Amino acid sequence: MRIVLLGTEFCMTGAALLLFRWTVHLRRQGHDVVAVHEAGAAGPLRDAYLAHGVTLTERYDVDTSMLVICNTLSAARYVLQTAGTARTVWWIHEGEVGLPLLVTNPGAERAFSAAHAIIFPSAGIRDRIYRSYLLGVPDGRIHIVPPGLDPFDPMTEETDAAPPARPVRVVAVGSIYQRKRQADLIRAVARLPDIPIECLLVGAMVWLEDDAVAQTTATPDRYAFAGELPHAETLRLIGRADIFALPSASECLPIAPLEAGQRGKAVLLSDLPAHEGIWRHGVNCLMHPIYDVDLLAHMLRVLATDAPLRARLGAAARRTAAGFRNDLFLTRLDMVLAGLA
Repeated sequence: MRIVLLGTEFCMTGAALLLFRWTVHLRRQGHDVVAVHEAGAAGPLRDAYLAHGVTLTERYDVDTSMLVICNTLSAARYVLQTAGTARTVWWIHEGEVGLPLLVTNPGAERAFSAAHAIIFPSAGIRDRIYRSYLLGVPDGRIHIVPPGLDPFDPMTEETDAAPPARPVRVVAVGSIYQRKRQADLIRAVARLPDIPIECLLVGAMVWLEDDAVAQTTATPDRYAFAGELPHAETLRLIGRADIFALPSASECLPIAPLEAGQRGKAVLLSDLPAHEGIWRHGVNCLMHPIYDVDLLAHMLRVLATDAPLRARLGAAARRTAAGFRNDLFLTRLDMVLAGLA
């Protein structure tokens, strides 16, 4: 079957990575896949697509024999363009940040009724954020597909000295901009001058608040920016960390905390509705309110100074991540396409 991907990105976001995983699976099944991208699009996934025999192009004409996968809420315009001609799947990865996209793009809401299949990462995202847009959409068109993780063998993980022989390592993964709130993590680390901490930020630099930039410049031994990396390298850095932090102001169902949990890392998250049913404060992670730098710093202090707590939360996080298997993820996606055959 000829499958066309619209809204393809090569950056290392969760949405882009999950689409790539699905693409690899489709190629292994023998499908011909064409990825349509914006002019000048670049990133670590570009070469990965080419290595798997995917055709990359900036424009492609769709016909009735094809199946179209439109990735992210921003691809609503593609859904409207193709659904009248070809079977069209719309994969939505956004949480609350998706609502302004719909409000500021008149007519985009029509994509919900136009798509032949709509995929959400969780029932909570579907019901809490997008339910009103789904009125009149047949239930058979709406699918819940949580993300999956590749199997991980702890024996392959790098080992080195543990704290206090070295500073406590905190890693955050995600493009650096206001929604992800890496600046709050930088501010929180700055409030712990008495604790040896290394804070590593992995992701493309988009924008960082001036005071956070000044802080990293003033104490460069405590902060490092790794930039946007291939996924395997990001996982290696997570594996070398002691704490994974995601202080984001909005998420859908992020995979990076699950990848950290899979590696037995203590997970520190902002308290978001998207985490409900997966992450619980004091059970498999610690949480803080969005924007609360004081409490974020306190949680960092607790984790940095309590190795047994890190180990207990890391073990619980590993059990949580074990439920997000890549084979189940791909099987559910196969079922979505089977329903369109």
